[in-house]
Amino acid sequence: MKPRLCFNFRRRSISPCYISISYLLVAKLFKLFKIH
Repeated sequence: MKPRLCFNFRRRSISPCYISISYLLVAKLFKLFKIH
């Protein structure tokens, strides 16, 4: 999901943006835990 899609989506469909952002954050945390 590119950041541009988030800006394209309006208040009606903001959920997909949050889902993509949360997914990236979870992936980063998962990698950090794997390293440690």
